[in-house]
Amino acid sequence: MNHPKDRDQWWKHRLETEPPLQYPAAMVNITNFCNLSCKHCFVFQNGNPNEKEDQKQETALLHQLEKIRDRHGIYGIVWMGGEPMIRWKLLEKGVKFFHKNVITTNGTIPFKDFGKNVQYVISLDGPEDINDEVRGKGVYQKVIQNIASLPQDFSCVLQVQCVAHKKNMHRLEEFVDTLRSTRINGVSFSFYSPALNEHNEYAWNNIEEREPVLDTIIHLKKKYPGYIWNSNRAI
Repeated sequence: MNHPKDRDQWWKHRLETEPPLQYPAAMVNITNFCNLSCKHCFVFQNGNPNEKEDQKQETALLHQLEKIRDRHGIYGIVWMGGEPMIRWKLLEKGVKFFHKNVITTNGTIPFKDFGKNVQYVISLDGPEDINDEVRGKGVYQKVIQNIASLPQDFSCVLQVQCVAHKKNMHRLEEFVDTLRSTRINGVSFSFYSPALNEHNEYAWNNIEEREPVLDTIIHLKKKYPGYIWNSNRAI
C-alpha cells in the first residue's frame, strides 16, 4: 500500500466503514475580512487578509457545517474571522445548528440578539487610550456605545477578552472596574505572544518582566471571583 492511490482508497474505505470520531466542539472561520487592523493581530502580520477572495458561499458553508455536526456529534462551535459579524446574516442561521455558540468579535458592529445559546467574546485591550492605540481611534467608544444601546431583554452572554501586554499591564484593574458598570457579564485575559524574533513595545523582554501582570490578574480573580473568568489553573 505504498502507492498514493492505494493509501487514498484505504482512507476512504476507513472513513466509510468505521464510526466517525466524536468531538464536543469545533471552530470555523467564516470570513477573512475585518474592519480593523489591530497592531498585535497575527493575521495582519503576513499581509492584509481583506485582499483574499476565497470566502465560502453562505449556503455551501452552512450545508457543510450541518454535515460535519451530524457526523461528529458537535455540540458547540466558535465562530471566528476576520470579523464574523460582517456576515451576521450567516450567523443568524448558523447558530440554530448548535446548542452552544461563541462569536469572537471586535464589538464595533452592533450586536444581534441571536438567543440564549450565544455568547459574544468581545476584544478590548484596556482603557480607551491604550485600546485605541492598538485597535484604532474611536474603537473603544464605539464598542461601549454598542453595549450601552442593547435592549434590557438582550439574551446573549457578553464577555470581554483582553490581551495583556507590556503597555496595559499596570491599568488592568482600572479597566475591569470600568467594565463592571456596563452590561459585560465577565472578563478573561490572555497574554501577548510575539512572533519568533519579533521585538516591539507590547512584548516583555523576559518571563520576569511578565510576572507583575500575573500578580494583577490573580488579585483581580480574588477580588471579583465571579467576574474574572480565567480559571485559577489557567492563570
